[in-house]
Amino acid sequence: MIDLSQLSATVTDKSKRTAMELMATVVATDYELKVLLLRDLEEPHDREVWEKYLAVVIWATVEELPPRVGQDFVNAGKALKDSLKPLRSDQAFMKALADIRNRVAAHRDVTNGDHWLAQWHLSAISNKHNTRTVLQSKIVAYTGTVLDALKGLGARNPSRARVCPKSC
Repeated sequence: MIDLSQLSATVTDKSKRTAMELMATVVATDYELKVLLLRDLEEPHDREVWEKYLAVVIWATVEELPPRVGQDFVNAGKALKDSLKPLRSDQAFMKALADIRNRVAAHRDVTNGDHWLAQWHLSAISNKHNTRTVLQSKIVAYTGTVLDALKGLGARNPSRARVCPKSC
């Protein structure tokens, strides 16, 4: 990432800069997910904190990254979207992700008189004490799905994938 940050300041070709910034986004997202997942597994007593932030990163990866990738790398964007279908098809999970993201990102703790974030934390704490392990968390399970999708980005069917943006 340090090398990319230095290169980013010097690259003037728009398509190369786009590719470099997209690669940096994918690498940073992958790293962030792995760090949060590791913390969740190492510190299960704080899982409600780690899983809240995992949910935010997963939501951004699922909702924002595929269209952005597809804008410049058509086949890679489609492959990423396809690899995230198992997660996206779980409508209850996607709604929960959106709720967490919206409330965390907007710092809204009280909605219509309900202390939503507190309720979510209390529910997570209750699950933790009712022998639901970290590994039984859908957020943790779907983090693996997202990490696999990011790993496969650019590696899927390389003979058909575009290696440069549309503008190349």
